[in-house]
Amino acid sequence: MWQVLALTASLLSAFAPQSQVNAQAVIPNWVSQTFTFGWPGTYNSTMTRCRVLNITFTPRPSAVPAPVPPYELILSLANHAPFVVNAGSSGNFLWPVNLDIGGPYLLSMYDSAGATGGTGPAFNVVADTNNTSAHCPVAGLQSSTLNFNVGGSQVQCGTVPITLSGGTPPYVVSLVAEDYPPKRASFAAGNIDWIIDIKAGINAYFTATDSIGNGAVSQFFNIGASANSTCLGVAQTLAPGSPALSTVYPGTGVASSTGTGTAGSTATSTAKSSSNLQVQISSKQLIMTALGSVVAFAMNA
Repeated sequence: MWQVLALTASLLSAFAPQSQVNAQAVIPNWVSQTFTFGWPGTYNSTMTRCRVLNITFTPRPSAVPAPVPPYELILSLANHAPFVVNAGSSGNFLWPVNLDIGGPYLLSMYDSAGATGGTGPAFNVVADTNNTSAHCPVAGLQSSTLNFNVGGSQVQCGTVPITLSGGTPPYVVSLVAEDYPPKRASFAAGNIDWIIDIKAGINAYFTATDSIGNGAVSQFFNIGASANSTCLGVAQTLAPGSPALSTVYPGTGVASSTGTGTAGSTATSTAKSSSNLQVQISSKQLIMTALGSVVAFAMNA
């Protein structure tokens, strides 16, 4: 049985400038999800090293414009730079899990226009028992090349101070959470106050890149419980075709008044056009729908 990560169509139909709850903290937009990806079988919290996954990716029927190949897999692992794997353009990709033993890893997917296929559940890599490692050399993720510190309270609606140094601004910071599309924003300097507008219980990383390709990934964390729910449903979703980075923040924790800036060279490209449609994001729900031999996991983030 196939499993595919997806968002409801309403979640994908809007573009608006970056949202904020107060003048001292920001809630960046969701990246639009124009396609889904998955592989045969059920998701598991462990993957065997050198097992070959047949990853398939399919445009969402509601996506206008359609996803733009080629595609990329982005792997996140604590204390390493985000790792990019070229997944080609054909709609499926045979990927040997040629990763170091350990984790947790998060796997996200993007097209060449900066739209996403979402992020899968966290997984750890375990040793293979069939001695196939010789046939799939370890990819060798690079250690973090930025000084990246995530502090504060990593709870639902908590404000997280982030500091970045050792790179060349602007910086692109992403919140990568399992079973959610990523959130992404560009900052002109390295001091950021970010509100975690995802419900408690979800595993996540913060990732960062600078304008010349340096990168870092935070420690892995589970979003803690909180009585505060005022941040949920505040952020907007970038419509397909709208800029993946619609606002450049000055980096002092205060959002800029305009939303016309773009980031420098990052792990993924940015899209090229915009839309004026808007939508509010509701609280997360997990809906399982049978589509013949396909099981689609649809979520409101």
